[in-house]
Amino acid sequence: MERSGESYQWIGAGFYTIAETAYLTGISSDRIRRWMKGYSFSRHGEIRKSPPVVHGEHATDEDGHIAVSFRDLTEVRFVHAFLEAGVTWKNLRIAHAQAAELLHSDHPFATRKFFTDGHTVLIKTRERNILDIVGNQLGFARILEHYITGVIDFERDAPIRWWPMGRHQPVVIDALRSFGQPIISTEGVPTAVLYRAYLAENRSNGSSNKNHLDAQSPNAVAVHHVASWFGVEKRSVRAAVEYELRLAA
Repeated sequence: MERSGESYQWIGAGFYTIAETAYLTGISSDRIRRWMKGYSFSRHGEIRKSPPVVHGEHATDEDGHIAVSFRDLTEVRFVHAFLEAGVTWKNLRIAHAQAAELLHSDHPFATRKFFTDGHTVLIKTRERNILDIVGNQLGFARILEHYITGVIDFERDAPIRWWPMGRHQPVVIDALRSFGQPIISTEGVPTAVLYRAYLAENRSNGSSNKNHLDAQSPNAVAVHHVASWFGVEKRSVRAAVEYELRLAA
């Protein structure tokens, strides 16, 4: 998908393909596509249409390709969390529609209010089947902790930054930087670039064995060389390697 052209609506909003969204979230491309485009199915010989539940911020291009914004990505993660926790698709749709009206947002799950006080929001939607699963604010928090990895930063109630390994590590996915691709927060270098350089250095030294591709014991020589090439801290290289290995797992 082209990232240039007449429309610049995606600048500052993050920009991902379906495949990139799947890679970053660990959710299958097919599921994300269905959630954002809807799909048709047959029931009792009748073709029915299931509409999207995540309403993409970016327009679909003429070839039908979907561009995913950072808010879309955040909403996708929350939809996945509810489904994995056992919420039915029907009840999830009802809660999403009611929360959208209540919070005045077409991305209700991707709002500061929902992240910080989701249980109260669900009480107000009166969606009993979801409340039976969530239970209380503690139950809601456990769903967040289990399925929504990392930390989200908000600005004016909208998500703008995701620390997928927590704030103790320098890896960040920021809607305002590098089109929302994973980077090292301090130096701004993409984690994928540092990881590829690390792999290349391993190969050049004949050190591509499993231990040197282990995030817990990266090749110190390769880390040192990559850090020197890119002018970054060795800690940044180690974090990039660990993060990219997590994504590939």
